[in-house]
This record gives sequence, structure tokens and C-alpha cells, in this order.
Amino acid sequence: DKVDIWALGIVGIECATGHPPYYKKSAQEVFRIICKDTKGPTLESNAELEGQYSKYGHELRQFLLRILEPSPPIRPTASNLL
Repeated sequence: DKVDIWALGIVGIECATGHPPYYKKSAQEVFRIICKDTKGPTLESNAELEGQYSKYGHELRQFLLRILEPSPPIRPTASNLL
């Protein structure tokens, strides 16, 4: 299910950074960001310092980018990811 794939991306960011994306923002702000943004959250969504999460490599970043695609028809399925 496409929602499960999105949730996996959120958990991935939380595992890497210790917090879900946009954790310092209100629920209304997060909703506005997600509905309006043309890209999903990234590791840097939680960064307080530039380069804070630079230790994470290209492969993880690309994986998160794919599974946090805002458009469900474009977001890969679990089979595609395997």
C-alpha cells in the first residue's frame, strides 16, 4: 500500500535523526508543508545545523527520496522496492 511506503520513509528519517520530520512544527504547519510541497521530507527536514546529517550516504538519501514521493501514483510499490 502506498501509505505504508510513505510511513516507512517517515520511520527511516526518524531512525536516522531521532525525530520524525518537522517535529518542531505544529500539526497545522506540517499539514500545510506536506500538502503544498512538491517534494517529500528529507533528512535535512530536521537539521538544526548545515551538514548535520551529511554522514548518511547517497543510497539512503535516494531510497528516502523515492519512498517519500508526494504523488502516490509515482511512489514505488513494495514489490518495486524489493
